[in-house]
Amino acid sequence: MPFEAAEGYINAQGMGNGLALARYALEAMGGTIHVDSDVGVGSIFTLRIPCDLSASVNTLPIPGLQPESFPPREVFRVLYIEDDEANRKVLERLILHCDPAIEFVGQETAEEGVAAFIKACPDLVFVDMNLGAVSGVNVLSMIRSRSEGSELPVIAVSGDVASEAIESALDQGFDDYLCKPISIETLSSVITRYRSS
Repeated sequence: MPFEAAEGYINAQGMGNGLALARYALEAMGGTIHVDSDVGVGSIFTLRIPCDLSASVNTLPIPGLQPESFPPREVFRVLYIEDDEANRKVLERLILHCDPAIEFVGQETAEEGVAAFIKACPDLVFVDMNLGAVSGVNVLSMIRSRSEGSELPVIAVSGDVASEAIESALDQGFDDYLCKPISIETLSSVITRYRSS
């Protein structure tokens, strides 16, 4: 069921995709989320996550999906600039499921992200469109201002699914636009496309 703000709480902060992200992340780990809610009283959320302490973090399967197989090549480095730690971890997990050999670099702030771009020389960059005081467009501008960033694929990531937001990001110079929550199929397709180009 999609998220809907309760009547009287329309002005609550957030985009309303937190529960969808939580559900997606839990299901990706083989877990479940359940809610019991009483209007005017509150809600109880129950999370169930399988835990095998002997298993490697990168080898837990996502039911019904096989990792992409890529031909052996140099390290493919992905940078994700995102101020929300949970979102960074979810994308890292999904990327490493696509290919555990991908080198993932996650950064919290625009400044750290641009510094990591300069130092790490990534092959693909994902940028959250709302990084607090700095927008994803500002980060894109900083990356594109450097010679090594002029042709680098930079993907906008946002919870804003409005066609105007997507068109605006593409017009500003982003190579692609991913809407949260990101499906592993979409992510795998994007990585395959930019990895082979």
